[in-house]
Amino acid sequence: MINIKSSQFWFKLCNVIFLISLALTPIHTKISGVAWVSFFVFSLFIINKCPNRKRKYSDKILVTAIKYLIFFCAMSLVIRWVPQIALGEFNQASNFYMRILVITVLSYFLCKKIYAHNYTLYLFRFLPYSLLFFGISALAITLPFGASAKFGTHPIPWAASISILVVVLHIHMLNQISNKNPNKVFILLGWLTSIAVLVAILLTGKRGSYFYLVWLVCYGVYMIYIWNNRVLTIKYTLKILIPLVILFAGSCFFFYQFYYEIWERILLGYNEIIFYFNNPILAANTSVGARLYMWHNSILNLDGNLLFGLGIEGTEAMINRFSETTGAPMLNGLNQLHNEYLQALVSYGLLGLISFMLFPLGLLIVAAKLRKYYPNTSFGLLGVTFLFLTASLTNTNTYHNYLGTVFSLAVGLIFIVSRLNDSSKQAMIDSKEG
Repeated sequence: MINIKSSQFWFKLCNVIFLISLALTPIHTKISGVAWVSFFVFSLFIINKCPNRKRKYSDKILVTAIKYLIFFCAMSLVIRWVPQIALGEFNQASNFYMRILVITVLSYFLCKKIYAHNYTLYLFRFLPYSLLFFGISALAITLPFGASAKFGTHPIPWAASISILVVVLHIHMLNQISNKNPNKVFILLGWLTSIAVLVAILLTGKRGSYFYLVWLVCYGVYMIYIWNNRVLTIKYTLKILIPLVILFAGSCFFFYQFYYEIWERILLGYNEIIFYFNNPILAANTSVGARLYMWHNSILNLDGNLLFGLGIEGTEAMINRFSETTGAPMLNGLNQLHNEYLQALVSYGLLGLISFMLFPLGLLIVAAKLRKYYPNTSFGLLGVTFLFLTASLTNTNTYHNYLGTVFSLAVGLIFIVSRLNDSSKQAMIDSKEG
């Protein structure tokens, strides 16, 4: 009989809500919000309910590394507030840093308290399957509608967000391979999910997230390296790669039109770059040309405002002047520079750019700290940093709530997955010794 007064009942209910909403996160931004809130609630529950336990040295390394990230997140937020206060404006970009900071602080306390307990093993057991279904959700919404699907946000931050979140699944797969008896079925399903996410991203037609394919290739090579006992021989690599090449060639034959359209998008971008250098004014009415025109001319407008920038309103006014100068409809109505680095620099000056770069710098430092005791986690953090920085080249994704919600969940889950994987191994050792 279910006892609704039991704390375990409410924890499991919250956990189920989180796992379901996480699996359905690609469908709409509101669902990702439910996942974030439910993660926040059950994190507080675990922190309150799980008793303290003496930690191993490797656990202390993880907790200490998260402390570094908390510092960098806090500094990003505080430094961002300085030009905002000076200019008298606040905007959604601060929400991104606040979400990251909140989840990172929760992760710190979770990793101090969490171990192979009944509460936490429930999460660890079902989280991989939630992430497997995540890829199906992403494909289900893009396959019939493509970029016109109702994501609840712009397709560019949507594509960037799902490419980052699936890295949590990749760490799960690496942890499986590191075990003596890896679950090969799970690894196969994980790769199918990864490919489903890739297809979903390609269907949006947003070239800024095509770097996910680069990550998948690097991840595949690293997986081969781990699977072959950290020795990357040519013979073993070819044994894995040849079937994959044959599979890719077969998919090109059966889905020729799909790959052709992707190639056309890449070729169109290249031609628009060439066009811009020949005629910047006319090229400003193309997708890539508009970006290049704004990027080049926005730097010239920073004279005298290098420290605090022009502010959001000043940046929008500048873009409107670009539209009037060129007469390009493509620039008409744009309110951001479609480049996170320049947006931070132009809107909030050098302080804004420093604020933006501190967070990925913190991720890289944490990855370096964890390289010895948590190599899979370290590699995963490099992956999310790479995907975040490359997606920021063509859009200001931090101004969209969806990225902040999903990215913060991804970072938190990476730490928790690493901690639980480590503690579940220790629990097995303890049970054998007992």
